[in-house]
Amino acid sequence: MNRNDLLIPAIVRASPERPELWGRLASLSPQEAELITQFALPAGRVVTLSFEFAGEKFEDVRARVTRAPRDPDGYYACALAFLDAGQRDGLRAAVLRVSPFSPPR
Repeated sequence: MNRNDLLIPAIVRASPERPELWGRLASLSPQEAELITQFALPAGRVVTLSFEFAGEKFEDVRARVTRAPRDPDGYYACALAFLDAGQRDGLRAAVLRVSPFSPPR
């Protein structure tokens, strides 16, 4: 399978005054994600993400950038830690729905 098939498109808001940015989630768990983007997001910055996963829309999910190294192609691989417990619970439910390790219902 093509790696691009696994990437989840995401809208990123770094502040209300700045335009929306874009990227793709390369990994996603209830606690954290990896965002691949062409835009520099410094460690410590709080951002919000909007994306679709498991047939569900997630809007304004709050996360803190924990690191953001730049790769040789000029993309940033931003490690994100989700901040809101309620949003983490929603992500956990969605991840469990699509996990091959989830017990059958």
